[in-house]
Amino acid sequence: MSYEIAEDDELPHELTSQLWNQPIGLLITAVLTLLLANTLNLESISTAGSVGFLLIFVVVNFTGYKLASSIQGTRTIPLVRFVLCLLALGALLVQQYTSNRLGVIVAVSIITACFLVEYFYKKSRA
Repeated sequence: MSYEIAEDDELPHELTSQLWNQPIGLLITAVLTLLLANTLNLESISTAGSVGFLLIFVVVNFTGYKLASSIQGTRTIPLVRFVLCLLALGALLVQQYTSNRLGVIVAVSIITACFLVEYFYKKSRA
């Protein structure tokens, strides 16, 4: 996937390079996944996955709300789902922060790092 995104110039084009006949982005993803899987407990990994899952649904539903007129849909359903997903995300973060602080810190750190990398990459391309 990182190879395809790099081909579309959404990631650095260097990720299309090949190493052992595989895209270098695959190696980076595999190493980071192995690092996280072997250093974190299962509850922290689960929390990070749940936060990512809910965050994606928050964004998808917000986008559905914003684009409702152009896709000839109703604005009410995506808005209700956006609010409910946002509430579920907030409830998850609050609940997990009391019992699994490390999981919340890891999840928020991964999301923050992704946004920072994206910001600096786009800024360097401008």
